[in-house]
This record gives sequence, C-alpha cells and structure tokens, in this order.
Amino acid sequence: MRIRYNSVQKAVLTTGLALGLGYLLGNFFVSILFSDLIAFLIPLLPIFLITALFLRLFIIKFVYKIGFSTAFMIWIITAVVSVVVSFFLPFY
Repeated sequence: MRIRYNSVQKAVLTTGLALGLGYLLGNFFVSILFSDLIAFLIPLLPIFLITALFLRLFIIKFVYKIGFSTAFMIWIITAVVSVVVSFFLPFY
C-alpha cells in the first residue's frame, strides 16, 4: 500500500530535499575554498538558491520514481549529514 501525499506535502518535501542537497553542496565547495573567500562567497548565496530550485525540478521527477517514503528517508539522512558536516567543518 502506497502512502498518498497532497500537493503541499509534495512541495514541502521536494523543496526540503533540494535545500538539503544544496546546503551539502554549498558546504562542500566552501570547505574546498579558503576561509578568506567566504566573504566573497556570500554574494553567491542566490546562486545556491537558484541551484536548489533547479535541483527541486529534478528531485520531483526523481521522487516520483523512487517513492515518497524513500525520498523522506533521504531527506532526513541529508539533514543529519549536513548538520554533522557543518559541526566538524571548523575542526578540519
């Protein structure tokens, strides 16, 4: 039996997944670059948001293929990993 989601829940889930992935990618690129460039990267935040919106379009198609319960688990894992990465990033 499949779980049915309405359009609001789908929008929240896919947006959350896209923002989580965008946050992870942003953390990854920031960790690669030098700390002096973080001030330079702050104006690039809208680009990260636009990337998240584009990711959301792909994620909607992806979510329909894998199912929403699997996508929700991926969303939780992404959130946990991003928190762990952002916590241990200063020590690296």
